[in-house]
Amino acid sequence: EPPADAIPYAAPGISCSMLRPASRTTGLIGKLRLVALAFQWTAAALPLLKPDDIIMARGPDSLGFLGGVLARLKGLPRFAKYADQWQPFPGEPLGYRLQKACYRGPWFGGPVQIYGSPDPRRPHLVPFFTSSLSESEWLQAGDHLTKRNGSLPWRILFCGRFVPAKGIDLLLQAFKQLLESGVSAELDLVGDGEETPELVKLSRALGVQDRVVFHGWLGREALMEQYRRAHLFVSCSRKEGFGKVIIEAMAFGLPVIVTDVGVSRFLVNPPECGVVAQSGSHQSLAEHLIQIVRHPEQAGRMGLAARARARHFLFENLEHQYREFLVTRCGIAFN
Repeated sequence: EPPADAIPYAAPGISCSMLRPASRTTGLIGKLRLVALAFQWTAAALPLLKPDDIIMARGPDSLGFLGGVLARLKGLPRFAKYADQWQPFPGEPLGYRLQKACYRGPWFGGPVQIYGSPDPRRPHLVPFFTSSLSESEWLQAGDHLTKRNGSLPWRILFCGRFVPAKGIDLLLQAFKQLLESGVSAELDLVGDGEETPELVKLSRALGVQDRVVFHGWLGREALMEQYRRAHLFVSCSRKEGFGKVIIEAMAFGLPVIVTDVGVSRFLVNPPECGVVAQSGSHQSLAEHLIQIVRHPEQAGRMGLAARARARHFLFENLEHQYREFLVTRCGIAFN
C-alpha cells in the first residue's frame, strides 16, 4: 500500500489498484517468486487497462517492467522512466542490466526517460529529470539565506537512505580527516536504513561520534530546518540516479560536494555550484571538504549560484516538460 506520507496518491483523479498477493521480489528467491506470480498479476492487471490508456513503465523495478509487457499485450501507447543510474556501475544487478538492454533496443516500442545524456544512436532515450520542490518552496528557502549563521562550527549535511550505495561510510572517514586538519565542524546525518547500526559503530571507531548527529528519518518541516542550519551539503553516493536532495540543498543556497555518479556533475556544473569528488574515495571527499571550508567566500558564491540553478528543476517546470514529452514523443493530444 502507498505509505501514509505519499500525499500525491490521495489526490483527486488518482486511484491505486493493488496486485495481490503483495510480495518482495528482491534477490534470487524474490525473482523466482516473481516468475511464479507473473501470470497471476498479468491476468489481474490486463482488465484494468482501457483503450485510451497510456502506460508508464518505471524501472529498474521488476513490477514496473511488467508495465511494458502489459502495454505490448494490449497494443497501448507507452513510455518508460528508468529511475536509477543509467551508466553502468560496479556490482550492478543482472536484472538492472537486462532491463537497460530492453530499453536501449527496439523491443519496448516507446520513448524511455533516463537520467543521462542524449545518445544520437538511440533517439528514443530522452534525458528527463524529476523534481522535489515547488516554486513556493523555492521562494521560502530563499527567505533563510540572510538568516544563516556563518560562524563556526561548519555544519555539514547529508540526507538519504542509510544503505551502502549512499557511501556514508566514506563521508565519516572524510569527516575525520577534516577534523584532523583543524577545522571546527559538525556532521548531520538525516535518514534511516539497514546500515544505521554499522554507521553508528563506525563513527565511534573513528572517534568522531561527538561531532556526528544521527537524526533518523525526518518529516518535511524538520528536514527543511536542517537545510536552513547547514553550511555545506554532501552527496557521497557510490551510484545515483537523480539526487533530488541535491536540488533541495541547492535551493537553500548551499554549496554542494557530489561524487561523480549519475547526473550529479550535470546538476552541480562544477565549479559553479560546488565540486565533484571521485566516487568511492574518502580521500577525495576529504580533500574537497577541506578545500571548501578553507575558502568560505568561494563557498558563498557557489551557494548563490546553486540557488539560481535549482530554479530550473521545480514542479511547475516539470508539468510543462511532461506535457511536451507526451505530445512530441508519445503523440498524445491534450484537450
